[in-house]
Amino acid sequence: MAEEEFKPNWTEIKDLADKIDVALDEKIKDNKLSFMEIDMSLVLVQEKLAQEKHKVYKKWTESEEKTDEKINDIYK
Repeated sequence: MAEEEFKPNWTEIKDLADKIDVALDEKIKDNKLSFMEIDMSLVLVQEKLAQEKHKVYKKWTESEEKTDEKINDIYK
């Protein structure tokens, strides 16, 4: 089985980046946030992404273990 090549959805990536940019601009202008406050909020976003990535890796490794168990059961 050939592995599928990952192709990023650049339209959605650009759309999300634009929305983040607009939200940052609004917070800077309306709430007078400093760069330090904005940077802290971006650290929180990065942490959320890291947690989500960890969840995906965990599910992936669990599914790999189940596949290995099924393959090993064939030889019993």
